[in-house]
Amino acid sequence: MKKVLFILFVLVSFSGFAQAEKDSLVKVDKDAILDKLELMFYLDQEATKCLTMTKEKQTELDKTFPYYFMNTIVKNNPSTLDLREFIGFDFKEFKPIKCKDFYVAVYEKNLVEFIDMTKKYGYLSTQRLKRYKDGKAYSPLIFVIHNSYSDKEVKKLMKQEFKIGNIDQKEYDQFKFFLERKKELTYDDVARFEKIGGKILKS
Repeated sequence: MKKVLFILFVLVSFSGFAQAEKDSLVKVDKDAILDKLELMFYLDQEATKCLTMTKEKQTELDKTFPYYFMNTIVKNNPSTLDLREFIGFDFKEFKPIKCKDFYVAVYEKNLVEFIDMTKKYGYLSTQRLKRYKDGKAYSPLIFVIHNSYSDKEVKKLMKQEFKIGNIDQKEYDQFKFFLERKKELTYDDVARFEKIGGKILKS
């Protein structure tokens, strides 16, 4: 029994030490973290504009998308990071040919960055970041919604982050809700999501 208690104590102590180390790292890297998140949310917003366009509008935009990409999306980059390099379009002459090239690249890159940043810093909740920047609220949940290929890894990661207190109950429940990946939502599903603080826009 004493051995079991000792092992539990060591595990808890190690977890606490690791978390303190991550908190210190967030403090040191706060400017770089916020800069990257600014870019990631901007890219998600622009990608979602393309994804949610009508088929007719997207077909029309595809005709001049390389120009639109450079003169609108790249030009309005709110961060100090190289947008093209960030999403993998870092070749001098290469530009995404169509809307789909762009939003697929964005959603994949944002999910990879979300996972890597969570592993390095712990879950970057609004509560953890607000001490460094007031105003805009960051909700990384958006990076998980558009891609399902890393769901297993994300579930495990979020469970760990919830246990150590980096993500609160409501936000954790929201992650679990979306990771169910239901093709159709019932009225009960919508009510359940709204009960945990979420909001589903109805068309």
